[in-house]
Amino acid sequence: MRTKKPSTATNIKFRVLRLAEPLRDAVKKARLDQGLTTRHFVAEAVKSHLPSLVDGLSALGLGTTSGPKRPARLPFADEDGTLDALRKASEAVRIPATQLLCSCLAAAAGQAAPTGTPAKGKRGRGRPAAADKPAGRRRKPKADK
Repeated sequence: MRTKKPSTATNIKFRVLRLAEPLRDAVKKARLDQGLTTRHFVAEAVKSHLPSLVDGLSALGLGTTSGPKRPARLPFADEDGTLDALRKASEAVRIPATQLLCSCLAAAAGQAAPTGTPAKGKRGRGRPAAADKPAGRRRKPKADK
């Protein structure tokens, strides 16, 4: 029995994605019209469209914040409709609501600290580090009764 050797020219990896039927049909038609294999069509699509897509998303605030992440307890009132708006937007663009929220916060804050800026204090909460900490108030000794 004869076995085929894998192509040595390129290391091909496959990923399974769930594509909407109209997108699937459009990709097939465009690929055939251009006379490309699926692999070459995918490579060309990423090569020609990914940079502008990343630039556009970065301009909207997606992926602009970096550094260590900590939990933040944020208030949301039903009457504001914030959570519903985030859910609807998330469903519409298929980007997680938390990512959309972080982008909104970054845009509203005028972009967080530039990348690479060290956090202040021991836990990054803006408190002075121990060496920079002022002496502070001392407790009065308790009076004897």
